[in-house]
Amino acid sequence: MRKSQSGAASVEVLGIFPLMAIAALAGWQILLAATCATSAENAARAASRAVNTGAGWNALPGWMHKGSSVTLSGETATVVVRVPIILPGLTHDALKVRRTAVLPAW
Repeated sequence: MRKSQSGAASVEVLGIFPLMAIAALAGWQILLAATCATSAENAARAASRAVNTGAGWNALPGWMHKGSSVTLSGETATVVVRVPIILPGLTHDALKVRRTAVLPAW
């Protein structure tokens, strides 16, 4: 006796959709973390080049300012940026990126 297979594709799509959604969210989170790391490194370099001018803050995108810090110690600039969880604005203290740059005096 043959059984009908109509609707089998729909069931398969519904079964794999959650896995595709989780993979997409994981990829997005990795992209956000990489963006934060790159921006923090850029801000640290800018701050070390222009000590006491606020260049570190200016190099960070506006949505990264909340919870971030730029510290200068001699020729060393350190930038700490919170990594958003899925959406900018949703952060956690445990997810931070720290980048340091040193520009020696000439």
